[in-house]
Amino acid sequence: MNQEHYKIVMESIWGLAEGGISSLMVDRISQHSSISEANVLELFPHQQNILLAMIEDLKSQVELPALDSQLTPRDQIFDAVMLYFDVAHPRRLAIKQVLADILWHPLLLNHIVPRLYSLGESIIDKYQPGSGVLQFGQKLAFKGAMAHALSVFADDDTFDLSKTMAALDQGLKTVENLKVNCQNLFR
Repeated sequence: MNQEHYKIVMESIWGLAEGGISSLMVDRISQHSSISEANVLELFPHQQNILLAMIEDLKSQVELPALDSQLTPRDQIFDAVMLYFDVAHPRRLAIKQVLADILWHPLLLNHIVPRLYSLGESIIDKYQPGSGVLQFGQKLAFKGAMAHALSVFADDDTFDLSKTMAALDQGLKTVENLKVNCQNLFR
């Protein structure tokens, strides 16, 4: 990401925190970032491009921990997801605004959800690889747990993100219970 990209993304994050998705207008971004409207449009022709760049910026700042045989896959997934939340914490208000506004913008929703799902899937594939119907079901359940944790994160005003950790932990416990129940069902 070059300097202009980064400047636009950072300005957009603060704009989102103040005014939601409606703040992602070319003239506003241009005015606050001191980059010409033509350059803003060239770099980010659509609102979703800015939001996708924000996700990529977040991904670039996080290096997933190496596999650890002393930890369960569930614990490693928990640690990896919380690492993302820790990095995203300064952007929490912007994320809260996006989550509040996104349902009113189905085109943006259509672009953002797959990118967030692929982020979750990359975490799951690293720490709990596998294939088959059970793995597919687990991935869906893990993504649901992560989505719930994201919604709690947006409203988590605790300094240490304890509400988010509790929501993610409970979601991952539910996934583990579903896994055990499914395995017992097919025995």
